[in-house]
Amino acid sequence: TRLHQEAKKELATSNVQLNTVDRLKLDLSELSNLRPKIALLSGALTTASQAHHARELAEAAFSSCKGNLSAILEQINSTGLRQTTLKSEIKPLHKKSLEESTLAAIVKLRKRQDHYSNSLADLTAQKSTASDAFSTAQAAVKQQEDVIKTLEFKWHSNQAAILAKELHKDVPCLVCGSKTHPSPAVFETGSEVVTRDTINTAKIILATFATKQSDAQRELTQVETQLLTLKKQIRENLDELGENSQKTTAQLEHELQVLNLEITRLTQLSNELSLLEQSMADLLIQKDSLEADIDDKRNVLESTKYESVEAERNKIQLEKDLPVEYRSDNKLEAAISLLAEKIQAITHTHQVATEKVDRASEAVTTSSVKLLQFSKQRDQLDKDNTAATIAWSKALKNSAFKDA
Repeated sequence: TRLHQEAKKELATSNVQLNTVDRLKLDLSELSNLRPKIALLSGALTTASQAHHARELAEAAFSSCKGNLSAILEQINSTGLRQTTLKSEIKPLHKKSLEESTLAAIVKLRKRQDHYSNSLADLTAQKSTASDAFSTAQAAVKQQEDVIKTLEFKWHSNQAAILAKELHKDVPCLVCGSKTHPSPAVFETGSEVVTRDTINTAKIILATFATKQSDAQRELTQVETQLLTLKKQIRENLDELGENSQKTTAQLEHELQVLNLEITRLTQLSNELSLLEQSMADLLIQKDSLEADIDDKRNVLESTKYESVEAERNKIQLEKDLPVEYRSDNKLEAAISLLAEKIQAITHTHQVATEKVDRASEAVTTSSVKLLQFSKQRDQLDKDNTAATIAWSKALKNSAFKDA
């Protein structure tokens, strides 16, 4: 009976809960009706998220292009400044190159002047030697001519003495025809006998000396001619050197070396300028390309902004038609599942309670039958016990052990 009362109590409680099932089913139906809106909102959220992501990508791409353009413009600016500096620095290059050519020619003239100076010293020494040789040869010729004159005079004197030796008194002279011979020529005492051969030999020697004199004079003339030519060349070279003639070759070569170093530096700057000009051309091409790309990226960004705004507006509109707590697809499904489970639990609980009451009622009925049977059996037992007691009492009275 106690279990039956408890089961009936549980059933009464479940009946109370069962009364809420219709309301819960209505709530479940209403929540289920929200599913299409949730689906639309889910799609709108996805679209908004994708639009937002596309906008972020477009903004990043646009920002990246702008950053690249800024870097390119900075490079163009720095390259332009460097070009201006280089153009200013290399202005003297052409002038320096002309100066280098002029100075190289001057160094060449200065070296030629050094060569002329050395040659002048050599030719001066040669002229002195040639002049001495010519003087010696000239003196030898003069001396030999004097010897020949002396020999010829002696030869003529000897011829007169030979003729005088053949003179006789009153005999006409073979030379002058006089018959008187007051002072006939005589041989000089101690003088050598001069013959034609002696004179011819002396003339041969004279001819040799004359040849040497001629050779010496020709050589002297040649050296003097060379010297005159060299002096003319020296004057012309000095005229070309001008005031640079006061500088040594070493000084001029040092100036040329310094100038060449400066030209090398300027040439390197000129080469750098050429590379910068090519780089500037490439940078300008990149700038134009980036500006066109930025225009495209700007258009894409504006489009994604519009789509993002529209997607956000659509999402907000859909959210307004939904309770805040169900604006997430998962939350609605969780609520639907919870309601379904609650309805199922209440229904199950009521069913279990009903079955439990039925079982309890059946058990009570069975127990009542048994209790009635037990009651009848107890009554019978009581009767049997009473009869037995009476019988026992009678038997005890009649028993031999009654006094025991």
